[in-house]
Amino acid sequence: MNMTPKFPIRSRRWSMACMTSLVLAAMVISPMESLGQRKSVRVRRMDVEPLSPQKIDRLGDKTRLYYQKALSALDRINYPLALGFLERAVQSAPDDVYVRFNLVRLAHYLGDTRVGSDSIQYYDITEENLRALEKAPQLNEREKRRTREAIALVVELRRAVAERDERRKKNGRELADELREEIYRDLEPEGEGEEESLKGKREKELRQMAQEAQRSSGRGGGQRGGGAGSMGGGMAGGAPMMGGGGG
Repeated sequence: MNMTPKFPIRSRRWSMACMTSLVLAAMVISPMESLGQRKSVRVRRMDVEPLSPQKIDRLGDKTRLYYQKALSALDRINYPLALGFLERAVQSAPDDVYVRFNLVRLAHYLGDTRVGSDSIQYYDITEENLRALEKAPQLNEREKRRTREAIALVVELRRAVAERDERRKKNGRELADELREEIYRDLEPEGEGEEESLKGKREKELRQMAQEAQRSSGRGGGQRGGGAGSMGGGMAGGAPMMGGGGG
């Protein structure tokens, strides 16, 4: 016996409208961030929301099986596998807008976070299922209008994949350069005994070479002075001998 509580049609309609608004709002905002229209950098999150137990109970056996397998794949962070199970769930229940919503959100996430042809493939899945949602009789005119807006944005995202990927590479290189500069800056000496930068080490070597040259010059002068002293000593020592001999 099915013990699932029966919600009034109005309550189910309100629940679906709220979910639709949230999903379509995410579809409208997230592509803008992906296109780089926002100045701040935000991490793209996977935002698939599980269905409520009541909605899961209303699924057919085959649809429920595929949906639960999709949730299990999501828990293992295997998003492509989860998408495959959601596609099977949608095929077994094409009129279930809730399951299709989850499929749209996951496909859109994969399109945003993959590159090249993989990204285009996931955007195609997103667009296909958005167009199916647009025709769903459960959606009102406002929801259908927002769905059409989401479709237009996904189409633009698909068109700009190559440009987006190149921009990501450029941003990645700039970030790597900043990190490299910061790392080497941390290696510069801040006090005695700390590791020196390459420039500082070279300057120290040049100073040591100059000081060594000066010391070598000083030692050479001392040797010449010592020789002169010896000669003078001999002359001074010879003077008494000469004097003594004269005496």
